[in-house]
Amino acid sequence: MLHAPTVADDTVRRYYYIYDSRTVRTLVMDRVTGDEFRWEEDVRLPLLEHMVARRSERYLRRFALWCARQVMPHDVRAQTEEAGHGDTPTDIARYLIAAVQGDLDSGGITACRDEARQTTVDAVVHAATIGLSQMNPEAARLLSAQSCTHPDATQAAMDAAHMAERYAEFVAFRRREEHHDPSRVPTPGEAVRNMRQRQIDAILDHLIEDLG
Repeated sequence: MLHAPTVADDTVRRYYYIYDSRTVRTLVMDRVTGDEFRWEEDVRLPLLEHMVARRSERYLRRFALWCARQVMPHDVRAQTEEAGHGDTPTDIARYLIAAVQGDLDSGGITACRDEARQTTVDAVVHAATIGLSQMNPEAARLLSAQSCTHPDATQAAMDAAHMAERYAEFVAFRRREEHHDPSRVPTPGEAVRNMRQRQIDAILDHLIEDLG
């Protein structure tokens, strides 16, 4: 089994975030270098590129959706995703996921995805500029879903995976604060590594299917 590499600190302390209004994207910045984080350093990227070579770019979009759905509430994931959306971050995340899935089902038309990307800007800006700094799981959930709408499928996949990690981390942080015995709850770092391993396993499962 390919395991997620252990880095000195793969929690949110390694990053900071800037909302880029030109690209409608939350930039992932490296605190050490001050530059945008290089996904080339991530073990998931070559695996995804290999899958694209064997299949198509649509696989990247499907992987992004899979990552976003992993951090949705189970009751929401089980429901039929509809075009309309409410005001909560989870409602908006559901709407974004439905828009991307709708475009995939239609054979690659991007109209729904593009509209969803533009009409949810205010919520995304709030999540990126305030929610992440407050370690709010709902903000990370929304940004994972919004990442799926990025025009570049590789960027969509890597950003959705990254924000899913932040969701896992923030949930673990809150649970440890609330639990009477924090030692019985995974640390935020462990939660991040577990989420990353699930993502790697999902990619490898598809690769094994192809080889089989």
